[in-house]
Amino acid sequence: MRRQSGDLSRSARYDTRVVKRPAAIDAGLQLGLRNRWYPIFESKDLGSGKAIGIKRLGEELALWRDSSGQPHVFIDRCPHRGAAFSEGGTVHGQELQCWYHGFRYDGSGQCTAVPVEGEQTALANRVSITSYPVEERWGMIWAYIGEVDLFPSPPLELPDEMLRPDWAGHIARATWRANWLLVIDNLMDPMHASWLHAKSYTLSKGKKSARLAVRELDDGFIVERENQRGVNFDWTEYHDNGSLWFRLEIPYPRSAGPGGPFRILGWSTPVDAESSLSYFLRMRHVSGWQRRLWDLLYGLYLERNHWNVLEQDRRILESQRGLSSRLWEHMAQTDIGVVRLRRMLNEAYWSQQEVYLAAAAAGRKPSSGERVKALLAARGAGREAIPV
Repeated sequence: MRRQSGDLSRSARYDTRVVKRPAAIDAGLQLGLRNRWYPIFESKDLGSGKAIGIKRLGEELALWRDSSGQPHVFIDRCPHRGAAFSEGGTVHGQELQCWYHGFRYDGSGQCTAVPVEGEQTALANRVSITSYPVEERWGMIWAYIGEVDLFPSPPLELPDEMLRPDWAGHIARATWRANWLLVIDNLMDPMHASWLHAKSYTLSKGKKSARLAVRELDDGFIVERENQRGVNFDWTEYHDNGSLWFRLEIPYPRSAGPGGPFRILGWSTPVDAESSLSYFLRMRHVSGWQRRLWDLLYGLYLERNHWNVLEQDRRILESQRGLSSRLWEHMAQTDIGVVRLRRMLNEAYWSQQEVYLAAAAAGRKPSSGERVKALLAARGAGREAIPV
């Protein structure tokens, strides 16, 4: 979480580690910051009766609904012989059954039946699979991916706009061949709008040069242009309150209907080291007839305009060709938000590593997610380090 401004020794210690151990940072953060809530799937796309396979934060996961409609997320690997639950796994009431030999598991991941040994067997009590905490909110399925024994999952806190009846919005889902760190760098960079999106619906106005300033928030920070507000993409916020999310605002003309500026709430969920899944909630401050008009205009042409902007983002982020682009960076003053974001993520990452190392020294065995990261670190040990 956020570092206290007076804790200079802690900051210096992390900064030194980042310089000395860049490969470890690469192997860790490139697959996401664990022990956070991430949106992983849209509710409308998850049916019933079987498990489906997805990859998030570098892990193969099995997503399924029980008979009451509650979603669950398992590591997609039956602990019996390693078969994927998503390959033919079926739901029976509150349990998921592996296709290979019929082992069954409840929503917590505990094995409840071993049919090949009959009803009288002690094996079931000794077998379990990692099950991550899950919530279904605002048309999306959220998973807390991490080690709950070391970092208990906090309540999922959504932005106010998602909870208030006088705000309405639509979900935009984008899967890009770009590491999630590049995506969130882009979200903390208001100045790119004046250039990359200069011919877009509402982003042609305002100055093409500026100085940016940072202001601290209770759970993050805001970066904003000096001496310009409400003209272009002039400010953006980063929050870490158990999930990592962003808020920004784009001015809308009167032709876009009531509701004031176009507000975007964003999350980027790592898929693997090369790709990411981002959710952009497109919000307006409307209710009643204004909401119906907003929905109509959105369907007629506003959605198309937004996808044109996202396509520009996709093209430019994929053109960076991965995190190796950071090896040749020459930062400008307007990158101050990007620099602050990276520092905060690095500090959060190293703070977690201290907990992991202390637990390992006490005899705790690593989870499957930790083992995935360790394997990637070993494979990448001989590669050129990528600063994060």
